[in-house]
Amino acid sequence: MVLRARAAWAHDWVSNPSLEAMFETLPGASFTVQGAAAPRDSALASVSAELHVTANWSLAAKFDGEFAAGAQTYAGTGVLRYNW
Repeated sequence: MVLRARAAWAHDWVSNPSLEAMFETLPGASFTVQGAAAPRDSALASVSAELHVTANWSLAAKFDGEFAAGAQTYAGTGVLRYNW
């Protein structure tokens, strides 16, 4: 069994999540897209495990999380792998 873990810190430098866009073939028809405000600082974590069942088969699972004030994101992945 192989275990892995990672931790990181992320900082968002963008204070205004908006984008000014326009069509190249239609000058003067611009518009603004407003995005959701992201947290300024986030902790990122990843944990995974891989089990080699045989020489060719393995199972793996991975969990990712992003944690910030007022926002949390979780994701998981499962893998069945065959190597020939």
